[in-house]
Amino acid sequence: RLMNLLEKYHQRLTIMADVAEILCFKRYLAETGRDDYHVTEVEEQLRDAIRRGHEVQLHIHSSYFKAMHNGHSFDQCIDEYNMAALPIERIDETVTECVAYLENLLCPVKKDYKVWLFRAANWSMMPTENLYKVLVRHGITHDTSVFKGGVQGGNVCYDYREAWDNLFAYPASEKNINERDDKGKLIELPIYT
Repeated sequence: RLMNLLEKYHQRLTIMADVAEILCFKRYLAETGRDDYHVTEVEEQLRDAIRRGHEVQLHIHSSYFKAMHNGHSFDQCIDEYNMAALPIERIDETVTECVAYLENLLCPVKKDYKVWLFRAANWSMMPTENLYKVLVRHGITHDTSVFKGGVQGGNVCYDYREAWDNLFAYPASEKNINERDDKGKLIELPIYT
């Protein structure tokens, strides 16, 4: 319904698909033979969005990769809740699998489909350096996770009080996503709030 409404006004939707969650649901389907989480419909919705000229890009809740089904729902792996804090090898493994999944799913619909945009789980791009390097290595050119003034501690920690802007895109520093760096290889598209 949202795509229909936007199309009426010649606008397009960007779906930030949580690929780790989708892959978790696919694993559940393969193990049980039951599509209780409607992964087949989710995949068709993503393909349909691309067919209709909308955008599908990458969002990852890494805690779903090792999630276990408890008979009613999935218990996420809290040790992997903050993807930015994981070792660079684990971040790379996660991003590699997720990019491959989206591109394999959507290239048959649109030959030139490419993952170029990322939204961090729980908005956390901190610590920045390893996640930034992995995203750039995979050809991802833009991030949309930062909202100026945002601060959180606990399992996921970030501090965006010093973000360069709350509206305008900026080339971000590899060391700190808050900082503008004209040589930066990742453009931050801040969440306006």
